[in-house]
Order: sequence, then structure tokens, then C-alpha cells
Amino acid sequence: MTKLQDLIDLAKEPSSEKRRVLLREVTDLFFANPDHRGGELTLFDDVLTQLAGEMEEAVRVELAVRLAPTPSPPFKLVRTLAADAAIAVAQPILEGSSALTDEGPGVMLSTGTADVTVLVAVLMNTTTGAIRLP
Repeated sequence: MTKLQDLIDLAKEPSSEKRRVLLREVTDLFFANPDHRGGELTLFDDVLTQLAGEMEEAVRVELAVRLAPTPSPPFKLVRTLAADAAIAVAQPILEGSSALTDEGPGVMLSTGTADVTVLVAVLMNTTTGAIRLP
């Protein structure tokens, strides 16, 4: 069986364990070639964002830690993780991802949970000396 067929078979499985394996396999594919362009990056972004949304907190934390230092991560996924209700998920992205632009933290202040909002405010104050609200 090919890798592609394995992924297709995993995608057909509804169990949370199989979905977790699928998320890890697709994440590994993303990191195998860091030079994704246009439609390919968008496809990774859509698939990974959907899969991450189905996962429990521990798996989302693992994904956030892995993606945080990536120079060109799937942007929708990074924003989703940065605004996660679980601060343990949001923190690695907010502290370590260069993918969030200047308007990114402002978006997190307006859409995140109270914990995320406090963390963003602290980080913005630490790095810029002033809290900027959207």
C-alpha cells in the first residue's frame, strides 16, 4: 500500500485514535518539504485546521509546539491555535510564532478567551512597551 492510500484509509476512519494518527501523518508531510506554495499550502492549512479542531487539548498543544518556530506555517491553523480556548495551546504560538503579523495579536485580543487575551496583552507589553488594542 502507498503512503497516499494509507492516508486515504485513515481519513475514512472515524475513531479519535485514527484521526490523531492522520493529523500526525499530514503534519509530518507538511514538515517533510518546508517549501509549500499557493494551493498546496492552502490545502495543508484547510486539512490541518479541520483535523486539529477535532482533537483533544494535548494533541493541539503538541501541534502548536511543533508549528510555533516554523517560518511559513499554515496561517489559518496558526491563527486558530493562537485563539484556542486552552491557554496551553495558544501560548506556544503566541510566544514563538513569527507568522502572526502586527494585526494578529490584535485579532487575538478581540477573539480569544480571557486567558488568551491576558497572555497577548502581556506579550505585547513585554515586546513593544505598550499594549495596542484593536
